[in-house]
Amino acid sequence: MSPLFDRRALLAAGASLAFAGSARAKDGSPELVEALRRRVADEKQGTGAAVGVIRAGRLEVSSYGRFSLDDPRRPGADTVFQIASLTKIFTALLLTDAVRRGEVALDDPLSKHLPGPPIAFEGREATLLDLATHTSGLPLRPASRVDRSQDDPYAGYSEADLHADLALVRLTRAPGAAFQYSNFDYGLLGDALAHRLGRSYAELLQSRILGPLGMHETTLTPTADMRRRAIPGYDLEFKPARPWELGALAPAGGLFSTLQDMAKFLRLWTGEAKTPLAQAAAAMLTTDRPGDAPDIRMAIGWRRIRPAERTLFWSNGNAGGVRSFMGFDVETRAGVIAYVNRISGLGVDDIGVHVLDPSQAIETA
Repeated sequence: MSPLFDRRALLAAGASLAFAGSARAKDGSPELVEALRRRVADEKQGTGAAVGVIRAGRLEVSSYGRFSLDDPRRPGADTVFQIASLTKIFTALLLTDAVRRGEVALDDPLSKHLPGPPIAFEGREATLLDLATHTSGLPLRPASRVDRSQDDPYAGYSEADLHADLALVRLTRAPGAAFQYSNFDYGLLGDALAHRLGRSYAELLQSRILGPLGMHETTLTPTADMRRRAIPGYDLEFKPARPWELGALAPAGGLFSTLQDMAKFLRLWTGEAKTPLAQAAAAMLTTDRPGDAPDIRMAIGWRRIRPAERTLFWSNGNAGGVRSFMGFDVETRAGVIAYVNRISGLGVDDIGVHVLDPSQAIETA
């Protein structure tokens, strides 16, 4: 099997760091703590990292390092981090739940639920399913944000901007034909659901996912207490990075959460959540579309890989100097959520995959 993660974004070695005051999670796995120690202390890929593993419904957190160069607090289960593109899994779940309720259909064209010109190529319109699987043909970023600094590329992006960028779209291939990762896709998907259901994206999240699952520390707008517990991020040169403001692209990456809260969400796929949402969660896994590598396929929101006769679903995120990962094994019902506080092309993705499939080696950053 080829390497799962493109490491071309690892452009520079980290600065020399001091990690006095680092501590281990009391209930964590010694193997995982050592892997995190190497990633942070030896490979200089952040100041702090944590991994939450779900097995038989129980969350075990392993962590290493500190909040920042200046803050000796150890990351833990209640540390807040910007989950970035893991937000897309929430948006995808809103979609399949709306399908379960009979409010939309996966093959609905976007133009059915969102005002504006249709996204089409030679008569084939992009559907909600195309958006949810990154196969609509839309680019990563809307046209008005392509040349922005990557420090905070979507700051101030409004719904009017989203609709203006939609009007500029000219597809070069038929929707559904190929994978192209797109924040634009998920901004439009979230906006379409909000228009169809008559409630804001934030209200839909709260009423249909966060409230029912008891996720009280997952939000687009962190409270003052959450901000005090938020781990700062760093760029490739170890300069402080600020959390991204996503605006109208919030459905693509705007949420903040904790390992403890994300475990409640991931249990929808590890078998412990007894809720109608579990039906919508299962429906996300039945789609099969092209992915971004020959051995990667796209479900709704999730990527799927099959190493060593296993079936793993995963996603990751990168924003505000924090890299996050989430995944699960269909057969064993194990799940993992992880983060490290430096933007990179690897983060702790390989560690997360190793948790789910020990035959997959942890790489050297």
